[in-house]
Amino acid sequence: LESLVLEYNSLTGTLPTELGQLGFLEELMLQNNFLTGSLPTELGELIRLTRLSLRFNSMDGTLPKTIGNMESLKILYLNDNAFTEKICRELGKLAQLEWLGLHSNSFTGTFPAELADLKHLSATSVGGNEGLIGPVPRAWCDSSVSWPEGEITRGTFCPTEGQVLMDLSKSVTWSGWSGLNNSHHNMTDLCHDSWAKDIECHEDGSITALDLSSKSLVGSLPHFFGYLTSLERLSLDRNELTGTLPPHLGNLENLRELRMSSNHFEGTLPSRLGRLERCEILDLENNKLHGNLPSDIGGMESLRDLRLSHNILTGTLPIEM
Repeated sequence: LESLVLEYNSLTGTLPTELGQLGFLEELMLQNNFLTGSLPTELGELIRLTRLSLRFNSMDGTLPKTIGNMESLKILYLNDNAFTEKICRELGKLAQLEWLGLHSNSFTGTFPAELADLKHLSATSVGGNEGLIGPVPRAWCDSSVSWPEGEITRGTFCPTEGQVLMDLSKSVTWSGWSGLNNSHHNMTDLCHDSWAKDIECHEDGSITALDLSSKSLVGSLPHFFGYLTSLERLSLDRNELTGTLPPHLGNLENLRELRMSSNHFEGTLPSRLGRLERCEILDLENNKLHGNLPSDIGGMESLRDLRLSHNILTGTLPIEM
């Protein structure tokens, strides 16, 4: 069986786990029924599946991690159900995905950094999830990706860089934020403001450097830092920052220098830092980072200065380095 199309019926009950045994299935269309329950983990065995539509049902629960095994998937419609909790980062493994429908569910939390790996995405819908916090990956906000829900929803999940700084000012305490206000949604204006002496911008207004070292910053870094994809230099060293390093830092593909030494960061090193192929300097000395060095750090092909002393790192040096 290669195609199973049962849409627009009155089917009830849960999806049988035996669906995972249909190893040749390429199309599973079950939208507009009355199906309930969660997605069985066995669906991850459908590695040839290219189209999966379960929209307009009453399904719930969390998305299984095995969904990332369906690497042939191009169309995934899960909208208009009652799926809950965080969007699993395994969705980022669906490298061929072109259409992603998640709107009108009960998803919460932030968008996983791994979703930035969906390079072929051409349409997405994520609104109607009251607990879901943006932004989406920066590439989703380009004109090449359509938003069937309309520009209002796109604007909700696609902030300007000025708005990102406004959100940063809510997470990190610093007296210097007094020069920033809601009128700075136009980055060209912000970059020419007298307040912005710690910011460097490209001629198009995008931020290329942010130096807030030795500013007595207090607080934790928000995940939306990964939205500043034009950043080439980020310096936050010698402050009082706490919390973990957001994996979304790995989405700053143009970053050449990342300096965050002498803070109070804890947790493990995000493996997504290995995506920073252009990064030449990574300085995380004098923090409270623990655990093993991720092997992914070997992906930092341009790295020439790595400083991780005075942490609580353990384990062996990965051969990928």
